[in-house]
Amino acid sequence: QLIRAICEDDRDTTEVSLIYANRSEADILLRDELEAFARRYPKNLKLHYLLDTPPENWAHGVGYVTQDMMAERFPAPGPDSKVMLCGPPGMVAAAKKALGNLGFETPGSSSKMSDAVFSF
Repeated sequence: QLIRAICEDDRDTTEVSLIYANRSEADILLRDELEAFARRYPKNLKLHYLLDTPPENWAHGVGYVTQDMMAERFPAPGPDSKVMLCGPPGMVAAAKKALGNLGFETPGSSSKMSDAVFSF
């Protein structure tokens, strides 16, 4: 819903970089819809797929979300930057630590929408 609202609002200049990590290609939920939005709104949405077990000829990333990957694909910390995390607790904890290393102010055990890093 958030991506749709951003992309479909002609006045919204928000840029979304979605790192979407899954175990297998079959696990990528809403892939067709996301790719349609990325094609239609290339200034608003950039998709970055990662798989643990990719098929042959997989043209995207392999493995886990890393600090280097986030540094390459996310904007620098600042008042207009927000990172939203969703996933298994271990992945969220590792991502929060990496984002802290990159200079983002990370929340404690529970985050608020006003935080630079929000997990849900």
